[in-house]
Amino acid sequence: MSRLISTTRSICPECLKQLPARVVEHDDGTVWMERTCPEHGFFQAYRWPDAEQYERYCARALPATAPAVTRPMTAPCPFSCGICTHHVRRPTQVGIELTQRCNLRCPVCFMAAHGDDNELPTEDFRAIFQTIRDTAGCDCGVNLTGGEPTVRDDLPDIVRIGREVGIQAIEISTNGLAIARSKDYLLELREAGISGIYLQFDGTTPEPYLATRGADLLDVKLRAIQNCRECGVQVVLAMTIVGGVNEEQVGNVIRFAIQNNDVVVGVALQPAFESGRFDVKRSKPLTMGDTFALLEEQTDGLILADDMVPLGSSHPLCDAGTYLARTPDGYTPITRGLSHEDYLSYYDPHSPQGAVLWDIAARTIPQFEGGLSLIIMDYMDRSNIDLERLEQCSMFHATVDDRLIPFCSSELNDAQGNRIYPSLGRKEGGSQ
Repeated sequence: MSRLISTTRSICPECLKQLPARVVEHDDGTVWMERTCPEHGFFQAYRWPDAEQYERYCARALPATAPAVTRPMTAPCPFSCGICTHHVRRPTQVGIELTQRCNLRCPVCFMAAHGDDNELPTEDFRAIFQTIRDTAGCDCGVNLTGGEPTVRDDLPDIVRIGREVGIQAIEISTNGLAIARSKDYLLELREAGISGIYLQFDGTTPEPYLATRGADLLDVKLRAIQNCRECGVQVVLAMTIVGGVNEEQVGNVIRFAIQNNDVVVGVALQPAFESGRFDVKRSKPLTMGDTFALLEEQTDGLILADDMVPLGSSHPLCDAGTYLARTPDGYTPITRGLSHEDYLSYYDPHSPQGAVLWDIAARTIPQFEGGLSLIIMDYMDRSNIDLERLEQCSMFHATVDDRLIPFCSSELNDAQGNRIYPSLGRKEGGSQ
C-alpha cells in the first residue's frame, strides 16, 4: 500500500505529454512520484529516502517573489517557457551557453558538449545581456557556460560586454584546464570583470575524474585553484555526485573546501541527472534527501540533515543549503537550531542566488568574517520532472530571441535524446 502525500503534474518520459502525478510514500518509507500515460503506461520516479524527513523539510518552504516580466503561455508546460505567466518565482541566476565545443569529452555532461562550432559572434551577446538586465535586473547573477566557455578566444570580451551592459556578477563555469595552464589568462578574465569561477570538482582523488570526466584531472583542479588564489579570484567547487562512483567523497570535498576557504567560498553538490550525455554506470539515482544523509554521515557531526534548509529562491526541492560560519572555534552551520519563524523573519527575498544565508550570517553574527556556502542543487530530467517545481525555478538560460528558459526545461531531452530547447534557442545547424 502507498500513502498519498500530495499531487502535482509531470510528463510522460516517452511522449512528453503532460500528466497528473501523485507523490506517495511506499511501505519502506521512501517517497516516489507516480503517473500513468494512456499510451505508454505507468512510470514512477524515486524522490526521497525518508517520508517523514521529506514532509518536515518541504514544510519549510519560503514565500515566492514573482517575476517582473512574463509573456503569455502558448502551449502546455514545458513547451511555452520564456518566462510564461504561470511562472511563480523570479530569476536569480541566468546561464548563457557560449559554445557547444569543449576541450574534454566527459562521460557525464548535461550539456552533451560536442564539436559544433555554430557560435554567435562576440557582439551578439550584448543583446542577450540586455535581455537579462531588462527581465531579471542587474543584480541577477550570470553564469557563462557551454560546452567549455574558455575554448572561445573572445571570452574576456564577452565578459566586458556584460559588465558594460550593467550586469554586476558574472561567473565562469569551467573544467579548469585553461585557468590551470595560464595565470595570465585568468588575470585577463579578472580584469574583464568576472566575479568568480564555478569549477567542476568531483573528488579529492583521481578515481572520480576517470569515471565522470574520462581523465585524471585532479592535478589540473589543484593548479586551477592555486592560480585563483594567487590571482585573487574566488572559487565555488561544483561536485557532480554519481551513485557508486564518488558519493563517498562528499565529506572529503567539504573538508578540502574548508582547508582552502581563503579562496574557495562555496561548494555546490549536484546529484547526477540524465539530461544530455550520461555514459557512466551508477548504482542508483541520488536525490537531495540522499545527499542530506551523505553530509551527515561523512562530516563527523559538522553538518546534520536538519541543518539544510530551502534557499527560498526556488521550489524547496530544487535547492537547499546552509552556511558554515567561520569562528575562532571552527565552523558552525548558521541554520543549526534556526526555527522556521526566525528564518522567515531574517529571509531577504532580494538576496542573489546562493547568497541568502550569507546575507543572514552577515546581519546576525557579530564581527562576521565569512565562511563557506554549501548548496545542494537537485535538477530534473524527463524521468522525474515535476511541473509545479519547474514553475518555481529561479535558474534560467537565456536565448537569442529575448527569452529566459527555466534550467530544467532548457536541458530537457525527448526520448530520442534531442533537447526540446536547442542551445540559445537556435535551430540546430542554423544561426538563429
